[in-house]
Amino acid sequence: MQSVLRTLRHFRMADEAWLSTRLDRQPPPTQKVVEVTTVVTINTDRFRFCIPVSGMQTIVRKGTVYAQDDGRPIETPHDNCVLIMPARRPKRGETGVRLGRYVSSTA
Repeated sequence: MQSVLRTLRHFRMADEAWLSTRLDRQPPPTQKVVEVTTVVTINTDRFRFCIPVSGMQTIVRKGTVYAQDDGRPIETPHDNCVLIMPARRPKRGETGVRLGRYVSSTA
């Protein structure tokens, strides 16, 4: 909602008084840029995540096993590895997860 309200303000598409009663008084959070470093493709019907995963979750240590594909462990390739869009319904031939790292922050 805040993004839409800020867009309306930016393009002067809504009354400023109306917007000011609805916009958060706090500035928006700093945006972070994630570089995709690896795409994990599911090779078998026996792919599964070994730990609970969610989008934009960061796994701190390189070498952490977070999934298996037919019993083969899949590890994080670097420290502070960001899981981008992990598959909710893993299917052979599709992307299981994209991995990345934070490269910068913007205000």
